[in-house]
Amino acid sequence: MKIIHVVHDFIPNIGGIQIAVFEIARRQAEYHEVEVYTGHPNNQYAKKEVIENITVFRFPSYAPNNSYHISIPLYKALKNIKGDVLHIHSFSTATSFSTYLALRGGRNGFKKIIFTPSFIEVATTPFRTFLHRIYDPVQKRLFFWSDEVICWSEYEKSLLQQKFKVPPFKMHVIPLGLNELEFRECPPSERIYDFEILYAGRLEEHKNVQYVIYSLPKLIEKYPQKKIHFTVIGDGPYRKELERIIVKTGMKEYVSLNGFAPSRQELIKSYKRADVFVTLSSTESFGMTIIEALAAGTPVIISDLPPIKHVVEGNGFVISDFNQLSEKLEYIMTNKIKVNFDVEPYTWDTIERKTTKLYL
Repeated sequence: MKIIHVVHDFIPNIGGIQIAVFEIARRQAEYHEVEVYTGHPNNQYAKKEVIENITVFRFPSYAPNNSYHISIPLYKALKNIKGDVLHIHSFSTATSFSTYLALRGGRNGFKKIIFTPSFIEVATTPFRTFLHRIYDPVQKRLFFWSDEVICWSEYEKSLLQQKFKVPPFKMHVIPLGLNELEFRECPPSERIYDFEILYAGRLEEHKNVQYVIYSLPKLIEKYPQKKIHFTVIGDGPYRKELERIIVKTGMKEYVSLNGFAPSRQELIKSYKRADVFVTLSSTESFGMTIIEALAAGTPVIISDLPPIKHVVEGNGFVISDFNQLSEKLEYIMTNKIKVNFDVEPYTWDTIERKTTKLYL
C-alpha cells in the first residue's frame, strides 16, 4: 500500500516527533511505498530526496523559534496527494490543519486517515496559550475527520476525551520508542566524575533545568571530596538564562552546557556514563529521554509527569516539589539503584507493527 506521512519537520532535525515518524516510516518502507511531506524550516527552496527508501518532499516553511511551522507551498502540494493511508502528526502546528484544509475535509481516495496529535495539556508560553484559544476549536475537527487517533499515553487519551470529546473507540495508545540494539551494543564512555547528573533535551524555561543547578551547591558543600558534575546536552532559547544562573550560583566549574550531541552514539554513551538522569519539565506529551535513560540502565529523577511516571517505579524518583531534588540526588549518589526496565514494549519494531496494523 502507499502510505503518506505529513509532519511539520523531519530528520536530520531532531525531536520526539521527527524521530518517531522516521523510525516508523523506514520500517514501513521495507514493505510499502512510503512518502513524507514536511516543512523545511526557514529555507526558501523545495527539495525532494530519498532517505532509507522513504521519499521525502520538503517545502519552505516559516518556523519562528522552531514553532508553528507555516508553509503555503506545502499546503498547495497537499491538495494533490494520493495514496491508501494518510498519517498526520502533531496537533500544535499549522501543518496538521493545513492538510485538512488542503483536502477540504474530504478523503481524496485515502482508505484510512490516522492522526497522532502528541497533545500537550499546557501551552509553554503566554503567547502559545493565546494561540491555543484560537486554534483548539479549529484543530478539534481533525479528531473527527480521522479514522484512528494514536495517543502516546493513557493520560493523553484521557485528556483528549475530556477536552475534545474524542470517542474512546477511535483512540489507541502506542508510545514512543527506541532502538534496543543501539543501547545494547554501544559501550559507555570513560567516567570523568565521581557523580554525574545528566539532562538531555531542549533548553526552555518550562524544562526547569535551572532547578538542577540550584540544587548543586548544597550537595557539593556536603561532599567536597567528590567530583560532582551536571552535564546538559541540548540547546534552545533558555540557554543564555541558564548561563547567567550558572555564573550567579558559582557553579561554572560544575555545570557543562554541551549543546546537542554530535551523534546518536555519543548521546547513548552519555546516558550510560551518567549516574542519574534528571528531567523536571512541567509538561510533556510523553518523555522519550526518560525511556532512553532507563534503557541505558541509568536511574532517573523526574517531575510528576502523568504520561510517563509509571515507568519510574523502582527505577528512581518522581518528585512534586523541586526542594526534594538535593535529597534524592544524595540518595542515588550514596545508594546503588539497579534499574529493572522492560524495553520490549518500547522498541520501534513493536511500535511500527502496532501502528501499521491500524492502517488495515
